[in-house]
Parts: sequence; structure tokens; C-alpha cells
Amino acid sequence: APVGHEVQAGGMELGPDGAAPGGAAIWVQHNQRQRLRYVRGTPPAPGKDARDLFTRTFSGSFAELLYDGERAADWFVSHWWGEPVVDFVACVQGHVRDHKLTATALFWVCAYANSQTHIAAELGNEGPLRSPFYRALEVAKGAVLVIDSTAVVTTRMWCGFENVVIAQQDKVLVMATASGQAGHLLTSDPAPIDRDNPERRGGPPRRQRQRQAHFPADRLEAALSTQLETAEASNPEDKVMIAEIVQRDLGGFEKANSNLRVLAAVNLFALGSISARAVEVLNAAVAPFRLAGEGRLLLQAHEEYGMIPGKCEGLVLDCTSEEGAAADIGGCIRAYSLLRQLELDFTATEVGDEVAAAIAKGYQQCTVLTSLKLMFTGANVGDEGATAIGHATKMCTNLTTVEFGFSRTAVGDEGVAALGQGLEACTQISSLSLEFRGTKVGARGSAVLGQCLSKCTLLSSLKMEFRGTQIGADGARVLGGDLQKCGQLSYLRLMFTDEAIECFDHETVTRTMTRLADTGFEGADLAVPVPRHTAPTRCCCAM
Repeated sequence: APVGHEVQAGGMELGPDGAAPGGAAIWVQHNQRQRLRYVRGTPPAPGKDARDLFTRTFSGSFAELLYDGERAADWFVSHWWGEPVVDFVACVQGHVRDHKLTATALFWVCAYANSQTHIAAELGNEGPLRSPFYRALEVAKGAVLVIDSTAVVTTRMWCGFENVVIAQQDKVLVMATASGQAGHLLTSDPAPIDRDNPERRGGPPRRQRQRQAHFPADRLEAALSTQLETAEASNPEDKVMIAEIVQRDLGGFEKANSNLRVLAAVNLFALGSISARAVEVLNAAVAPFRLAGEGRLLLQAHEEYGMIPGKCEGLVLDCTSEEGAAADIGGCIRAYSLLRQLELDFTATEVGDEVAAAIAKGYQQCTVLTSLKLMFTGANVGDEGATAIGHATKMCTNLTTVEFGFSRTAVGDEGVAALGQGLEACTQISSLSLEFRGTKVGARGSAVLGQCLSKCTLLSSLKMEFRGTQIGADGARVLGGDLQKCGQLSYLRLMFTDEAIECFDHETVTRTMTRLADTGFEGADLAVPVPRHTAPTRCCCAM
């Protein structure tokens, strides 16, 4: 019999290997639950009077065939039984792919975790809050909602109950659907697969949008109208019971409805679609959300449909296609008082100092901002625009992560100095990336920047690029001397030439910056390289 199970009195006498002749079935007891199970053996030969004990006498769940003891699932799957099994499998496979899960990952699925021959006993008589569904969701780290081709799943009451619990427990919610024999996922944040090669343009948010572009828009449109309280159940009594419990014990359907609608609206935005209904959903959101997509859609949402910032705490906007109205985006941002994340991409556009100043004026009101990324690479921004950005950044004292891209712009010493002074005021910064490749930055500007960064006491990760600038070896020496003073700096990447100085622990950072201060980047090798595979946390690439 399976390990951990006890054969009850009256059971069969097993052989030395735990097998019973003919694969006969016996009753077993496990965790005070009785199951009719078969044991190892050879099934009877086909014949007129033969019974297939393997298929006709087993009364446990499929999961009990796979495991001898209880297992806690990593992900809970909410789905409608009417979708094709191949679509269901494609959705789960898509989730495994995008979350880079291994073979040890476990999914809880009603059809396979509950005994379908004794479903009443499985569900018990203590109500949904004591049911296997609820207990499985309690231990799972997240849930996968499988959206069938006509979104029937949003009209089933048991699925509605599951989504209410998901919302109440603030579980990670992933939408999955099958199209073209492949599973496609919608996630609130970039999935692990989106974080591969983070240095690529646009980073994880852009790759998330590209991945989710394959999700059928019609299924998202259907989800915008989710009303779980009107869902049906095969057993009418279940519908009444669940509705009463949700209203009495779980705070009602509002949050779950809103979460599903908002996830749909947010991803329609990412797909390049905005409508009056989608804006209505976003305006009524009860939980924080993030918008990622084209900047023109944000303008349209505000100007045509009356967008209210409400619960929006993140904006990740590609602003490369609406240069003429780029300054208006700054006006929109000004209203987002709860904004914690702001990423704007103006790469290779014709926007100039006026737009940079408008953006700066917009986000300086966002005092709770913690993450800021502004990319002006190849734009027509100069010292005036960079100075405006620096002054606005000084107002955002809660910033922890900052990334500025000014490569191939007209920014010089004045602009870099203003940026440094703005960053110095942000005492919570721990991660910073600055790109000034091919600019007019010289030793004077880099000296001010270094002095300011030396006062950022929590800075632990720093990337700076100065290729093609006018800093020179003397400017590099001064910068090295200042960076020695960053007591928490454990990752550093500097580029003065085509080869990077890269350090992976604080000791190596200090040693390398001491050599830089002594020799400049034109001197001898700054550090002895340590192979990554032997000491990944202590590595410095020599120049």
C-alpha cells in the first residue's frame, strides 16, 4: 500500500513487496479519511467475468495516485470545466514557461485534487470556508485564472468564490488563455521570463507588453463586464450558499470584480486600446494598479474619457510616437499624487528642453515616488532640460531607484551638476544608473556629480557611462576618489572607454576606486579579474 497509509482490519494480506495478487482493491485509512485504493499488482486478464479493479474500484483523487502524503500547491488554478482539456494544458504550460518553473512546481486543480466519486464528502458540510478550495488557496502563493474562449469562467459561482478569496487574501493573480494551440498569460508585473537580459532597451516592462500582445483582446473585453454576484452554479443551492457567505464573511464581490476588470483594462491599455468602459473600470478600482503602454493612450484617456488617477501607482509609458503632445503628458502626470513608479521613454525623438521641463514639473508633485526612469537618449535635450529634471528630482525624497538616460544629447557640465544635486537630496537611493555617452560632460560636471553621490549613504548599486565625453583621466581620478566614500556600494559599473570597470562587492569597489583615483582610467589595470564561476560575488573586470 502507499507509504504512510494504514490498511484497516479486514484488508487483504499483502505480499513481501507490498503487492496484492491481481491488483485487488482494499480500503486504506490516511489522515482520518477512508479511501478505496488499489495496490501494486497485475490486473486480471480480460474475460467475460473479469472486473477491471484498477479503474472501477478506486475512489480517491488523481493527486492521491501521484503522492503518498499531502502536498502544498504553489499555484491554485481556477477554471471552468467546460473548456477543452488541451486548452487547459496549454494554459498551465504557458504559466510554467513564463514563470520559469521547474518540474517540482505544484498546481492545485479541483478535478484532480478532489475525489470526484465522493465529491460531497470532499467538500464537507462546513461550508466553502472549510472547503478544499479555500484551504488550497490559503497556502498557494498565487492563482491562475483560465479564461476560456467565451469567458464562461467569470459566470460560474464556484469560480467567483475562488476569485473573491484570491482578492481577499491579496494573492498574485495571473490570467491565462489558449489561442493557436499555445497558452498566453497576463500578469500585473513583469514575469520572470520578462526579466531575462534586463539591459535590453525598454527592460522588463517592454518585454512584458510584447509577450502579452498575443492575448486575445475579445476575452479581455468580456472580462471588463465581470459581475461575479450574478454567476450560476450547477447546484442552485450552492449559488445561494456562496453568495450569502461572500456577503457575510468575505466583504462582498466588489474587490474581486474590480480586480478582474482592472486586470483586463490594464492589459487592453498595454495592447493599445482604451475605451470609455475601460476608463470607467480604472476610475472605480479598489486596489492599486499600474499602467504600461503608449503615452498617447494616457492622453486619450484623460482628454476623451475623463480619466481620474485614483488608485494608479505606476506609469510606464512609451512616448516615442507622440512627440507633438509629449509636453501634455507632464500635465497628466501632475494629477497622479499616489504615483510610486514612473518610467518614460523618449528615446530617439525630437523632444527638447521644453518637454523635459514639462515632465519635471509634472512629477515633482509626486512626493511618494520611489522609482524613476527617464530615457532621453538621442533626443534634443540639453542643460536646461537636465537642470529641470535635477530640480524636480530634489523634491522626490522617497526615491530608491533612479535611471536617467541622456546619451547622445547636448547635456554638459551644468546639466550633470544639477542632476547630481538633485540626487544628493534623495537620501533613500540605493540603485542608480546614469548614461552620458557621447555628451559634452567634462571633468567639472563629473566632479560635482561625484561629490553629490558620495553623500548618498544608502547607495549600493551604481552604473555610469561616460564613453565619448570630455571627462578625461583627471576627471576619472576625481570621480574615483569620491566613489570611495560610498560605504554601502557593493555593485559598480563604470564605462569611460569600450571596456567596463565592473565590481561585484564592496571590498573590490573600494580597491578599484582607490586605483582609479591614483592612476585614472588610462593607467594600469585597475583590478585583477576574478572569474565569475569561482567567486561570483567578488569580481572586477579590468580595463
